[in-house]
Amino acid sequence: MGSGYSAFTLFLYNSCLGVFLSYGVFFTRVSREYNLPASSTSIVFGVFAVFFSFSSLLLGLFMNKKWSG
Repeated sequence: MGSGYSAFTLFLYNSCLGVFLSYGVFFTRVSREYNLPASSTSIVFGVFAVFFSFSSLLLGLFMNKKWSG
């Protein structure tokens, strides 16, 4: 159970990382589709980036504590 849970957690983390790294490609499309100015779209991405960064730290601490062997 431990390794499956760990693999699933890493899969979710890497999926979010893909969104994080490719957001700039879709920036204008998202802004246009929702009729938002660039500043609002940037704020949404900035909030996501901050939460992703802090969750990365927490996930690393959790995995280190739980599966350190």
